[in-house]
Amino acid sequence: MLTISYKTLRKSMKKYLDLIAGSLEIILVTRKVENSIVMMSEKTYDNLIENIYLTQNKRNFDWLMESKRQLEVGKTIDKNIK
Repeated sequence: MLTISYKTLRKSMKKYLDLIAGSLEIILVTRKVENSIVMMSEKTYDNLIENIYLTQNKRNFDWLMESKRQLEVGKTIDKNIK
């Protein structure tokens, strides 16, 4: 995560927006008085929301973690899909 000041963002807005749009980069914009702001691409935001949705249900989270464990120990099945 890149951290920049609001003043720096204003000076080079296009540069930073292009950086965010073209990658998974997240920028934290600090401000003197108000809370900081996080900037990310729509794609990164959508991915974050999807992950929150998939992991908020304990049963689904447990199923995902078990699947991950099986993958890590090589317990997989190859299938030919036509």
